[in-house]
Amino acid sequence: MSYLTASLDIKEAKHGFVTYTYVVKNEGPTNAILTFNTSQRYDYFIRNDEGEKIHQFSDGKMFLQVFQDVIVKPGECLSFDLSLPKLQRGEYSIVVWLTARNAMGLRKKHSFYVE
Repeated sequence: MSYLTASLDIKEAKHGFVTYTYVVKNEGPTNAILTFNTSQRYDYFIRNDEGEKIHQFSDGKMFLQVFQDVIVKPGECLSFDLSLPKLQRGEYSIVVWLTARNAMGLRKKHSFYVE
């Protein structure tokens, strides 16, 4: 898994709505195999400027118990658009990660401001 890299980029921020793109790319010469235990592929949480967790994507959701290996070929990406819930004006941080059980080190954090 050492050839997998992750990026998190803000796509849009308007009127309290923020959208990010989370991308995991295989930079290596061979296939990367990601093993998922459920139908969930990623998770994230948002913290306010006081460090309080105000939202987590998976809270209140149920995912199918499906064991699946996803193959990411060299140069290929897994890409996810994250539409955050409407947020009040203020400073926040988001932490996103892939939920594959063998996807260590693909956690990304970003701070942002909502006007």
